[in-house]
Amino acid sequence: MEFMNFLIMNRLFFCFFLFTFFIIGCARDNIEASHYATDKTENDWITYLSELKYNVTSLQNHVILVMYPTGCSSCTSELKWWNTVGNKELDAKIIVVVIERHESAFNSFVEIHELSIPAFRDENALAIESELVPMTPIKIYFDKDGKIIRQMSMGTGNLSNFLQEISLK
Repeated sequence: MEFMNFLIMNRLFFCFFLFTFFIIGCARDNIEASHYATDKTENDWITYLSELKYNVTSLQNHVILVMYPTGCSSCTSELKWWNTVGNKELDAKIIVVVIERHESAFNSFVEIHELSIPAFRDENALAIESELVPMTPIKIYFDKDGKIIRQMSMGTGNLSNFLQEISLK
């Protein structure tokens, strides 16, 4: 009987731990450091994106979204906004980089979200490995000079702040 109570308590603790981890991961506080500094340059990004078959010579006025296909619902809601409203109303080139090993999962993601913005698969998580992004999901804006002006996490309710700060509203 005592052993059964021990097992039940361990399972409850494990479930509580998983639930807490999930809540912290998907419901980040807006106070979180939403502005991330970077030492990466436009050339670092151009090199990376060329490996994903996005060949450009400049990232002037680009918004790059980097995420996993299993992003939380607020992240996919923001992706939907970028795909529909942002793609039509903003004076910026918007692309999404999906970190996903399997092509079939990537294709399903693109299809499910009906992406009209260009989507590229990072099958080896090079964006993370080469430290181009501090975390995912994230949105990055390159200004008219190709300089990274702002990096902010996605899905944290900071979209309007992001748009104000990069003057794309």
